[in-house]
Amino acid sequence: MLLNPLKSSNLIKTVIFLMIVFWQIPVLAEVDQSHTTDEAAVKGTATGSITRIRIDETISRSRIYLGTFGYILKNQDQRVTGIGLTGGLQYSLSPRFTALNGLRQAYASQISLTSLYTTIDAGIIYSFSDSNRGGLHEVLLDDKPVVIHYSSYEGGWRTSLGLTQNFLNTSFSSVPFSGPTLAFYHEFSSRRAYNFDVGLQVERISNGKQSIYPTSIFFRSILGR
Repeated sequence: MLLNPLKSSNLIKTVIFLMIVFWQIPVLAEVDQSHTTDEAAVKGTATGSITRIRIDETISRSRIYLGTFGYILKNQDQRVTGIGLTGGLQYSLSPRFTALNGLRQAYASQISLTSLYTTIDAGIIYSFSDSNRGGLHEVLLDDKPVVIHYSSYEGGWRTSLGLTQNFLNTSFSSVPFSGPTLAFYHEFSSRRAYNFDVGLQVERISNGKQSIYPTSIFFRSILGR
């Protein structure tokens, strides 16, 4: 029994559509651009109609983070402890390298949580796993989405190296302190639009006359897919 021409056309479109989708899925994982589009046109043999299939990928590169930290600040004469707040922006340069720019505000617990110092951070994050970005993948049939997939940032170990500028609210802070900073932490992935990380950060800052060695443990929420 012969198939109805209209049903035959729909069957042909469906088979070709599924073949193209399964052929394109491995390609999605290899794309390394902010936005890409693949398009194909399929013509029905019975009706002459044209079905357009398009595959879009949008890479997510930017994330913001907010968190808190506890610190110990030491020099030759004294040691101060306290807590603080931190926030900033991360921008993915590649699957393994990310640029960061952040701000920290520390409070001294011994002085009724008085503001002790403000810090500006800039540096590079290295991811030990090849998963330092996310994205949105869509398959569209005649400009209507039929498959939507979000790929989130995966968890893993990270390390960051950067420079820090500290503005201390003390009697010896007429010249800002600056120096290198090194952090080592683990990012925990989630199925939501945010991840968490916990880590340790060490610094050596100086104003040319005196050196200070802040050490902190931080906890942050990283927002963005």
